[in-house]
Amino acid sequence: MGLKGNSGAAAYQYPPRSVKRFPPILTPPPIHFGMFGRLFSFFAPSSRVRAPADLPFIERDLVRHLFHERENFPHVDWDMASLSIEKHQPDPALQSSLRRAIAAAWLDEVRDSMKIDHRRWRSSTVEGLVPLEGSIGPALALTTEKALTILARDLIKIRGGSPIPPIAILALQPLDAYIDFTSAFFSEEGEFATSGGMYITRGPSAFPLLSINAVSKHAVEATVAHELTHHALHGCNLPLWIEEGLTQMMEERVTKVPNFTLNAEMIQRQRELVEEHGLDGLLSGSGFFSARDDEQELTYHLAQWVTRSLLTTRPDAFFAFARDCRTDSSHNACVRHFDLNAANLVHRIVSGKNPL
Repeated sequence: MGLKGNSGAAAYQYPPRSVKRFPPILTPPPIHFGMFGRLFSFFAPSSRVRAPADLPFIERDLVRHLFHERENFPHVDWDMASLSIEKHQPDPALQSSLRRAIAAAWLDEVRDSMKIDHRRWRSSTVEGLVPLEGSIGPALALTTEKALTILARDLIKIRGGSPIPPIAILALQPLDAYIDFTSAFFSEEGEFATSGGMYITRGPSAFPLLSINAVSKHAVEATVAHELTHHALHGCNLPLWIEEGLTQMMEERVTKVPNFTLNAEMIQRQRELVEEHGLDGLLSGSGFFSARDDEQELTYHLAQWVTRSLLTTRPDAFFAFARDCRTDSSHNACVRHFDLNAANLVHRIVSGKNPL
């Protein structure tokens, strides 16, 4: 694919209205004002979505040496970027802003590498890249802001009241672009289950990002709600089987589309899966990535079943368990608040013989 110009997207280049002061080696040159406000109004006309005036910004030429190409896309060497940031900016608050500015410059580079025109959007919490044509871009911007508001409110008993950190969101077309981009984050070749999106975080030095397969408006809205829940819960150290249960519940809450059914057929399928394969796929997390038969589908469903059951029958114990996972192992927290280890807890729910 290579790095090439993208004239359609270039029309949406944005100079922000003000610039945070960075070290001399990374200070951007003077910029023009005003255009970004018009862009954002055109892109997401709802009065509920507005970009603040002081988003961090840096010229790409000053940080392009931090980019490298992999699987046809530019990526950031965040280890090198972190060393440069720490060397030239001792203030931790400005380090965070500079890291976001580098991420913004990188997304401009990604946009210009795309075969299909994409455009950028920015808000107080998002650096976004979406297809230029169609309704997915504006819908995604609004869904993102709605999801972040709901997540901050509804997960407060687990994550506390701290703001959800900024994130990069890339909604990519066509499918092979999404596959190429995300494959750079897999350490080895193999067979993997299908995915509508991926939340990717590579340690404290890297800017977190969400990669989405932009196939349809509803699929994108559901995916961004799901994956932003992972982002909001990052650092809570929840076991994946609980976190995936919460992500599906929050996805339903954001989109208002029911996504959970528990009938006799599903209960029987779950019991057969547990009898044949045990609970390792759920408790180890491997089932969420399985390409074997219907294991992935049933693992996600079981995670939601268990999470909904605990929230319905033991809400106080559930929230206490979730908070304790920050400072203790999930095993110890589970035994402390439910008097059972995780395997016995899930078995009790699936069997229905000893309801909580």
